[in-house]
Amino acid sequence: MRPELSVVIVARNEAARLPALLADLAPAAAWIREVVVADGASSDGTAALARLAGARVVACAPSRGGQLAAGVAATDGTWLLLLHADTRLPLDWITVVTRARAVGLERAWAFRLGIDAGGADLRLVEALVALRSRWRNLPYGDQGLLISRPLLIAVGGIAPIPLMEDLELVLRLRRRGGIGLLPATLLVSGRRWRRLIPPRPEHRLRLAQQARVSTSSPRLGDEALRDVGGLRFGKPRVTRHPHRHLLQHLVR
Repeated sequence: MRPELSVVIVARNEAARLPALLADLAPAAAWIREVVVADGASSDGTAALARLAGARVVACAPSRGGQLAAGVAATDGTWLLLLHADTRLPLDWITVVTRARAVGLERAWAFRLGIDAGGADLRLVEALVALRSRWRNLPYGDQGLLISRPLLIAVGGIAPIPLMEDLELVLRLRRRGGIGLLPATLLVSGRRWRRLIPPRPEHRLRLAQQARVSTSSPRLGDEALRDVGGLRFGKPRVTRHPHRHLLQHLVR
């Protein structure tokens, strides 16, 4: 009997990092039905490296939501593990995933977040993401997603949008019963988190507007708008913290 777990990895120019993730998956080959890399027009040999490692490559336009949707469509496993190419799985990930699957098809799961970079500020971010994931039930796409195909279909699938596809999906899953937090940490590259410097107000507004028009329904769009990095309407909240936009985004 073939395994039920399909792994979908979204990648774009990740030749330096994808091999490590594929190496993390290799020892669990007996439990994995297929590994699909949805490659967003990489120019650094990402697709060739994925094929050399035995993964199936789906060529896509660079759009994370579109890449995820295309990758999922190319698989047929009952369970899906959705990952970003710059992540590293914990050593016991297959045990953790197997136990989570035993809970049933109606529950989705995300890993805890670990950021592969030093600094007290990033340790604070990890703690705040843990609180956001547990209290607000809003994990990030960086934390991976374990979901059954029937549940993904029931909530409407993955919207092929270029921006905030993870938030759009978890908002729908939250209404369906939420997302559990796995007792294991997914390590993500610190590149993006290091780049999260306070944006200009007009940039925040543009992000919010894009989030609103990119979502699959006006109501979900309104929720996505509220969850964009600290955006407030009316009188702004005053704080002296240099990373206040990030802190507000994480704890909301």
